[in-house]
Amino acid sequence: MTPPDSVTEMRPSRGHRLADTVNDALAPWHVAVVVPPLVGAMTTAPWPRGAALGLMTSVLVGLVPGLIIWAGRRSGRYGDKFLRDRRHRPAFLASVTALVMLAWFLTWLFGGSTSSMIFLAAMVVMAVTAAVVSRWWKISMHSMVVSGSVVLLALLDVRLAPLLALVPLACWARWAVAAHTPAQLLAGALIGAGLGVAAGVA
Repeated sequence: MTPPDSVTEMRPSRGHRLADTVNDALAPWHVAVVVPPLVGAMTTAPWPRGAALGLMTSVLVGLVPGLIIWAGRRSGRYGDKFLRDRRHRPAFLASVTALVMLAWFLTWLFGGSTSSMIFLAAMVVMAVTAAVVSRWWKISMHSMVVSGSVVLLALLDVRLAPLLALVPLACWARWAVAAHTPAQLLAGALIGAGLGVAAGVA
């Protein structure tokens, strides 16, 4: 049996509370609640329709996964809200993949924008990549989801480019609490950025 994955190096305790706050705020399911309505509103006419379709996505790919983790912690199945034990990740991410695919289908059915559908397709790729890689290596979902989301938003509206600063902030926060190695964080950020670019220029 593969032992739980961990980062063995000790990190300085300074800023630990701030890092915890950032980790919570930029958790993948929180990002998945906020970003889809923005993408929908920015790429669909009229914008309220796009925002409404995005909110539907938020429920499926943000709220529901968050509830799954909450229920898993209540039952004792999961030891923490970020699934530090990578053995728990493949099954959870398989559920997330199914939810994202459902969101994609409903977005297509109700005439969502091409950008929204490509963004959802990118989320499927993120979930599948993380599920496969996590069998051997704990790639960072935080850095992947944050990077992909803010890169897409910046491409859709250059005024949102300052949001790119959230990528190094998310990476720092995950490193500060010894959740990932720099390589795991960099790999997640690069994959996310690539998928964000693909969604933004399509």
